[in-house]
Formats: sequence, C-alpha cells, structure tokens
Amino acid sequence: QTVHYLETGELLPENTVPEKIEIAKLHLQRLANLKGEVVATKEFRKLAGYYLKGVPRASKTKVAINEAENLQTVEALLDQFVVEHLEREERQKQRLAEI
Repeated sequence: QTVHYLETGELLPENTVPEKIEIAKLHLQRLANLKGEVVATKEFRKLAGYYLKGVPRASKTKVAINEAENLQTVEALLDQFVVEHLEREERQKQRLAEI
C-alpha cells in the first residue's frame, strides 16, 4: 500500500478484517520460524493490538491472545475472531435489507 501510494499518490482502501488477520497469521508464522514458537507467541502479544486496532469487538480477542501459551491457540483465536466478525457483518446486512 505504501509503495502504491508513493508511486501513484492514490490511497488504496484499508484491508478487510479477514485480510488483516491473514497477514497477522503470516507474521506469527514467520516469527515462529525465525525465533521459535515460545518466543514468537510472547512477542506476538505486543503486535496483535496493531492488527486488531479499530476493529469492533476485538478487546476480548486481544486479552485472550495475551494469555495464550502457544502458536496454535493464537491462530485459533484469530480464526474464531474472523468467523465471528463475518457473522456479525452478515447479520447487519440482513437487518439493513429488512429496512
């Protein structure tokens, strides 16, 4: 996005929540490959907030990630967050369609 902006002056739309979470999971996997699972899990606790910043109802997920002990738990929490987010979006679309 930054390169595109610098080259064209055009701002791209913000990533969707599922896209943000996929990037977060990729970041987590790369951290684990570089530093090992234990260190990656602990370091990612500091980073999760950046990926979830501004996303409604993310606070419980942030807290749970801060308590997570392993990579699989963090990934499962992120996956569950996306599922819940998409379900909320769908319910909201249905409510708007009824109006």
